[in-house]
Amino acid sequence: MNYDLMQPTTPVVRESDGIEFLATAPPTLTLAADGTTFTATATGPDGSPAMNVPLVWTTTAGILSETETVTGFDGRCIVTVSEPTEVTVSSPYAKSVTS
Repeated sequence: MNYDLMQPTTPVVRESDGIEFLATAPPTLTLAADGTTFTATATGPDGSPAMNVPLVWTTTAGILSETETVTGFDGRCIVTVSEPTEVTVSSPYAKSVTS
């Protein structure tokens, strides 16, 4: 799927993309830090987990274990960084958050 061609809050989804549902509103992202482990959680407007949300991770220092992930059935992704630092997670469908 080429996310560069999509509008930030109006995703175009085809059945062949393997996405199980289409949200009517963009997900909300939260980011929690525990030392060098960062957990991003995507939720829908009703607070339920948002599955299959693509995420892009960036940091100001250190090395990330992954720079692109997709949320699982629980709406979460976990990434580690090599040293304590600031990390930002963003998605084409939600506002970015920094921790």
